Amino acid sequence: MTLNTNVDLSLLKGMTFTFTHLQQVIVLKVSALTGKEAVYINNKLVSQARNIKTHTVHECDHEGIAYQIELHVDSLLKGNITCSLTADEQPVTTYELSYDKRKGKPLIELPLLVLVGAGLGVGMSYGVVTHWMAWMCIGVTMVWAAKKSRKQWVCRERCFTADLQA
Repeated sequence: MTLNTNVDLSLLKGMTFTFTHLQQVIVLKVSALTGKEAVYINNKLVSQARNIKTHTVHECDHEGIAYQIELHVDSLLKGNITCSLTADEQPVTTYELSYDKRKGKPLIELPLLVLVGAGLGVGMSYGVVTHWMAWMCIGVTMVWAAKKSRKQWVCRERCFTADLQA
């Protein structure tokens, strides 16, 4: 899901942060599944790493400018993620992702999920519900929860220099 024109977030594809500085396009791609991180400048790979740390820094030089991209994941459950670009130790752009709380009716949803789970458990114990039926219900529940959470991510962009789009 695209949060803004420069930030994309997906469970399968991971996170993509796009920065622009002095007509250079700098992209950080982070895989949510494998932990692979790759930095591209103008579609050329300049740095890559594979890790599962909550704080990583990529440093590279391009055309005499020392770039540094810092990714800090405060909490995946709360959704506090910050990605910053600095050029020659001067901040350029920072993206702050947060997971806003739902405006739905959790007092209705939670008992409903508990009731369905209890029903599946009782049904399986009496042999009325088969394993594939239970897995189907779990899959439908996961898809339903994913669709409900689609519009809960918020991305804030902070620009520090005037030459971002120059």
